[in-house]
Amino acid sequence: MFIFVAIVGLPINIWLSYMLVSEGLVCSGFLIGDIIWGTMLFFIFLSIEEIVFGIITRMIWKRQYKIKL
Repeated sequence: MFIFVAIVGLPINIWLSYMLVSEGLVCSGFLIGDIIWGTMLFFIFLSIEEIVFGIITRMIWKRQYKIKL
């Protein structure tokens, strides 16, 4: 589930981060700052997405077995 969400959510997170930075909502005034903010936003969105889908997955499949590597 996590791999599926990461692959599907990747374009959406990139687009959303780009839109927030390009609209000037998270503007730092110089290019390097904007790149850093965009990267941070991308990883924040990805983390929130993974947590939410992890909770949903746990609610759907209550009996999960531990995987021993």
